[in-house]
Amino acid sequence: MPIELQDGQSVSTVDPSVDVSVFRDTSDHVLAAAALNNGINPDLISGHSVDSAEARRLMRMPLDELRKVQQIPFRRFEHALAIVMSVVLRIDLPAMKFDITGWRIQFGEPATALSPLDEQSLYEKRQASGLDNPVAMMQRLHPGLPAEKAVDLLTENQAINSSFAMTAPPIAALRMRRHHSPPKL
Repeated sequence: MPIELQDGQSVSTVDPSVDVSVFRDTSDHVLAAAALNNGINPDLISGHSVDSAEARRLMRMPLDELRKVQQIPFRRFEHALAIVMSVVLRIDLPAMKFDITGWRIQFGEPATALSPLDEQSLYEKRQASGLDNPVAMMQRLHPGLPAEKAVDLLTENQAINSSFAMTAPPIAALRMRRHHSPPKL
């Protein structure tokens, strides 16, 4: 049905929409400023990608440091939670009671693993300076492994290596055989 207007009246359209880019840009600026104030790269917050794993690791370093700081209150809470759980279980479920000594949760994300070559090189340098030992290395390779079991594994590895060294031909003899063998036709 057509609209009938009297003389002197007109119809126009009013656009009530608002350009939201002003608000979006402001919120992005606030987010980037908050990230920078806390030492975090704004590209990490906004989800921008990087070209290499090394660049990603460098971009995540401030966030990893912040998480390390957060582990301290988590550990305090964990200790209080363990005490409460132990007391409640001792009273309500005596069959499941436990001693809180040594009870813990491993908080935090593991760091980017080193390559096996870099890990071995770091271990050798630390061991040479007295900062590391084979038992600790074995426990890092197998998280949760008790020290006694790590010693048993190392003893077994050493026995296998020494028996192999006794039965294997000397490396010098193998090299001599390789260099002095007649040419194949």
